[in-house]
Amino acid sequence: MKKHSLRYLIIAIMNLVILTVLLALWADKLELIFNELVRPIEFLKVLGITAISLVGVRLLLFYARRKNINSTSFGIKGAIVITLITSSYLYANYIQKLIHVAINDELRKSIAGKIKPANRLTNGTMANNLSLKSSYILSNSAISSKNALALITPFHSQPLNKFLNHFLCMFL
Repeated sequence: MKKHSLRYLIIAIMNLVILTVLLALWADKLELIFNELVRPIEFLKVLGITAISLVGVRLLLFYARRKNINSTSFGIKGAIVITLITSSYLYANYIQKLIHVAINDELRKSIAGKIKPANRLTNGTMANNLSLKSSYILSNSAISSKNALALITPFHSQPLNKFLNHFLCMFL
């Protein structure tokens, strides 16, 4: 019995490792500038999904035992299917973010290089010389939060800046 349990645990651990690698790849420096806790929070999601998949596998094995299905291949195939189904949201989300980061890799690195800490500003960061494309990438990335609003408004007019910040806050 322990040998079979180890197989199911290995399936869950492989899923955990793959999701963690995807998380490490898409959470680049630009993401970490605005949200330092993105990796720990997302890793907790991965751990939670792994725990849910293990519970699902346990329920599948309980059901198979009640129906007198003693096939090891049924249990392993079922464990793989349950693990992939429970993790499908994270796979889709992480792959989408990874593609976005890979497409805009050089631009994201240059944006991250332009962002400097500024204690006097409300969000604590400041960026100079952002192009329109940089502003677009910054506003449409996974970090499109209210913290990025001070960076994506390249205008110097105070009333216009306030209007744009208020207008953009309605959509974020």
